[in-house]
Amino acid sequence: MILRNINYIIYNRTIYSGSDIFNPLNKEKIFFILSEKAYIGGIKLNDDYIAFTSNRILSKGENKLYFYSSKSQKFMEEFEIKNYSFTFSQNNCSIMRIPENANIKLLFVACKKYCKGDKNGILLIKLKFNKDELEKKYQKFYDTKNFEVYCFCQLFEVKNMKDNDQKIETKYFLVGGFDFKKREGIIKLYKVIYYDEIEKIEIEFIQDIIKEKKEGEKVSECSKGFKGPISCIIHSPQSGILVTCYDGNSYLFPELNTEKMKEIDERIF
Repeated sequence: MILRNINYIIYNRTIYSGSDIFNPLNKEKIFFILSEKAYIGGIKLNDDYIAFTSNRILSKGENKLYFYSSKSQKFMEEFEIKNYSFTFSQNNCSIMRIPENANIKLLFVACKKYCKGDKNGILLIKLKFNKDELEKKYQKFYDTKNFEVYCFCQLFEVKNMKDNDQKIETKYFLVGGFDFKKREGIIKLYKVIYYDEIEKIEIEFIQDIIKEKKEGEKVSECSKGFKGPISCIIHSPQSGILVTCYDGNSYLFPELNTEKMKEIDERIF
């Protein structure tokens, strides 16, 4: 991640920072350790802030979500979020923007039950910025019961504007993980319910995404189901949905039909 020309890397559970560290002409690469605590992953919120996750089962780890400011070059204790067990996945965080409101962003964080008292679920954090400064946060936890959450992926659709493809963010997103009772990886479809008041913004589950075998098509490994947790999902409107799984395989799904999703959505809700 790069903020204000400074690179931030999580390596061996430690956050390092340094200037221009990927420039091959820079022979004097100097790294600084931001904190002695242990971290799992992180995500860039904007050009001034990063969110980092940790977990108490790590040595020097805590059940906390930390916010770091590149302006002040310090962790912002007033915005820390405590007592959630964040999933051991580098893809356990995702950001979505609110249409027509650049001052609000949605941060999704995956949670998993590792110890007594922990829960599987999605932590939704609604962030309000004022001139790029983090001003307020609102949070809500969604219990996913037997479903362990590992990753997120917002869905896009493409509008052809005089032969120039325009990628448009939708209110739909995929959640990848593992159902520990069914013992298989699962991909679920969710949507964001927008409100003018930031504290009222919600997410709702729509359905599980299942690859249907077409007539005459051979049964593939994907049709048989995922044998491990879904570790990463990437949506390319031109190519489709790329999925990686802890079973060691990667899968490419054809492009999702956004109009069909809207029909499903209207039928259910």
